[in-house]
Amino acid sequence: MLLACCSGYMQTVLLLDGHGADPRAVCADGTTALMMACGNCHGDIVRWLIDKNIDLDAVQHRNEGRTALAISSGDQRRMLIEAGADFDATDARGWTLLMHGCENGDLDNVRELIAAGADTYVLADAADTYLPGESICAMDLATHGKHWDCVIAVAQARRDRHN
Repeated sequence: MLLACCSGYMQTVLLLDGHGADPRAVCADGTTALMMACGNCHGDIVRWLIDKNIDLDAVQHRNEGRTALAISSGDQRRMLIEAGADFDATDARGWTLLMHGCENGDLDNVRELIAAGADTYVLADAADTYLPGESICAMDLATHGKHWDCVIAVAQARRDRHN
């Protein structure tokens, strides 16, 4: 099942499901079929897995403890958010998806997460990044990277939520 989801072969996924294969199976490193489908942009399989009520927030033990949502992009990310995936979940560093988006200057991702209600105030320890001994938030990361559009998006979200 895992390899079929990774490869994007929907007919194989359905055949395996019909023969009792478990869509909730997990690799030794914590990778799920959903993570594989998301990472390879197989939207039809992502939708099928969501409809199977699999764990949307399972954590992959490698790659800093990321979820399928953290691995996904575009349509797959929107499907997961609409299905109720936790977009404020933190990875092994304590960073949210919004923080990663701000660090990378990914304005579309930042806007999408803010529109979904992402918490702009989550703090993480900055010991391994920019400010040893300090805490950082999404706006700090956007500012440090000089991603001014992301800074503005986060600032506007904070202002709008306080009004």
